[in-house]
Amino acid sequence: MPTATQTERTAREAKRDSRQADGRASFSLALSALALMASGMSAWTANRALDFNRKTSAESQRATLFWQFQGQYNAVSGRFPPQLLNSRFQPADGSEAYAKLEAYWMFCFAEYYATHQVNPEAFGELWDGYYVPLIADSLEIPSLRFVLEDMIVTDKLKRGDWNKFLVEMARIARLNDIPLGPAAERKVGELKQSASGN
Repeated sequence: MPTATQTERTAREAKRDSRQADGRASFSLALSALALMASGMSAWTANRALDFNRKTSAESQRATLFWQFQGQYNAVSGRFPPQLLNSRFQPADGSEAYAKLEAYWMFCFAEYYATHQVNPEAFGELWDGYYVPLIADSLEIPSLRFVLEDMIVTDKLKRGDWNKFLVEMARIARLNDIPLGPAAERKVGELKQSASGN
């Protein structure tokens, strides 16, 4: 049978072992909390870096797209017929002059498609902030406007988002108080109805 001294010593050792175990548990808990905070900080830092990279990448993509389109615009506008600004100039469909003005609207469609379908998050700001005002200016040039309205009324092209583009051209014209002619507006109304399934 253990003596009182042995029992006290065993009790003290048990308390000491218990305190040591509590200390190890507290240390483990503190170490786990520190690891959790470090993981959280690492995740936050990685997220911030990813956001920065996305933003930088989007800005780089916008700049690249802008410069590509600027070069293409220079090529298209460099071929405009000399009568471009003549208020009575209405080139016949199938003529070289018509094709040169039609190329401008096809170029605008490429801008629309890139900013609305390729990467709207990155390029959408370019459409509203840069291309829409330029297109509004173009709609004030009678020969360009004539060709666009003819393209709408004759319903020549049916590819991809062409109809959505035409609806957008009409919206830009109305927004700038230069609505398209009645026949073109009627056709745009039909396009909108067919798009909505009515």
